[in-house]
Amino acid sequence: MFNNIEHSFLKGISFSLKSKKASKKLNMIELKDDEPLRRAMKRARTDAKNLRVQLTDVTREYRVVSRKNGYVFFVFFQVREDGRRFANCTCVSGELDMMCKHIGAAVVLNNQLAEQGLLDRRSVETS
Repeated sequence: MFNNIEHSFLKGISFSLKSKKASKKLNMIELKDDEPLRRAMKRARTDAKNLRVQLTDVTREYRVVSRKNGYVFFVFFQVREDGRRFANCTCVSGELDMMCKHIGAAVVLNNQLAEQGLLDRRSVETS
């Protein structure tokens, strides 16, 4: 949403936040029905009370918030022309091309929304 936000505090201290999406090209991790994805989904379910997953206004993007520490990560999904599915996450594990619990949590919500037909309806409403 914001590529560069600058905020100045009283006393002249300032910082700049840059979207990781804008500053670094994220690698995509293929989503296969295999052990790494199952483990990520299991970790997400185990830690469900500490994770809040929200669908954003961007197609196939989810915001995952840690209730423990307030960290916010974004998970992006992509379906390629050949039908293969990919994801990436802005967390440290995602930057290292590892399947993380944030991807697992977003996959669970994405699957639930798709089963209820809400993803198709949303894409029609925003078109």
